[in-house]
Amino acid sequence: MAHKILRFPQVIAITGLPRSTIYAKLADDNDNFPRPIRLSTRSVGFVAREIDDYITQQIEMSRGEGSAK
Repeated sequence: MAHKILRFPQVIAITGLPRSTIYAKLADDNDNFPRPIRLSTRSVGFVAREIDDYITQQIEMSRGEGSAK
């Protein structure tokens, strides 16, 4: 199974979140934003599928899908 890795500018474009918000989410242990993986000593990337899953969760939460009403 091939995994696609996204770099920071791609994650910003896909999620619509600014860099500062992504860093804040990564610093918050209670946030479910996907954690990056280390690609080299100076670079990280995000697993595309995890970013897609995060976006799906945000859509469901914002629309109240899957929650008790």
